[in-house]
Amino acid sequence: MKLSLVIDELVEERGLDRELLSTVICEGMLAAYEKKYPELTFSVEHNKKTDELEVKVEKRVVSSVQDEDIEISLRKARNIDPKTELGGEVWVQFDGKIGRIEIIRAKQVIANKIRSIEAAAVYSEFIGKIGTIVLGTIHKCERAGMTIKVGDALAFLPKSLSMPSDKCIVGYSIRALLKDVLNEPRNDNQLILDRSSASRIESHQLGKRFASIEAFISCEVGTWLLRSIGLICFSMIEIPIRAARISGAQLSAV
Repeated sequence: MKLSLVIDELVEERGLDRELLSTVICEGMLAAYEKKYPELTFSVEHNKKTDELEVKVEKRVVSSVQDEDIEISLRKARNIDPKTELGGEVWVQFDGKIGRIEIIRAKQVIANKIRSIEAAAVYSEFIGKIGTIVLGTIHKCERAGMTIKVGDALAFLPKSLSMPSDKCIVGYSIRALLKDVLNEPRNDNQLILDRSSASRIESHQLGKRFASIEAFISCEVGTWLLRSIGLICFSMIEIPIRAARISGAQLSAV
């Protein structure tokens, strides 16, 4: 199977960078070869022309080979690098195999590195949101609390930080205060939520909103009243003046 196909699957499943995944896979395979052959020095790279992993071993250039695993003759070394001299080192294609145990080791290294990358991404995304209200979906009900999905991250809402009226129904939306963000997931959860504080904060924010609305309404009503009073006063002054003018005109006519 071509390496690019494996990377494509991981990119689609995890949403990670291709180059980063390529490096992670190479590091995992390097760990596998080092486990199988601890006395040798390896390098593992993704050959993009062949789309395969290229495993090489470092060998010392000698005039007479005593150990083929770590030594190479000057003649053979110069077929790889014409500038090579005695006592130098060259990287040689390695054809040794690894077994099932080493493959398991590679998978463990790759999985751990991917988890670390994902944890770092979640931490970077949410660390600045501590103390704010977040919206999530109930993912799982547990004895100690609820697992909440917030975006692509998993959060835990402990029972001690829940509201007495809270019910755990998978798939239901829930709002909570983001209390903490862990560097690494704990039981798959990296965010810690708080519903009791969230209710107080939302009540406070709601009170502030109502106060702002009341202030706005009071201001608008006050302005309207002033305008209305002004119009009434103007009318009270203007009406007698008009009446006086009419009376004067009538007297002149007589």
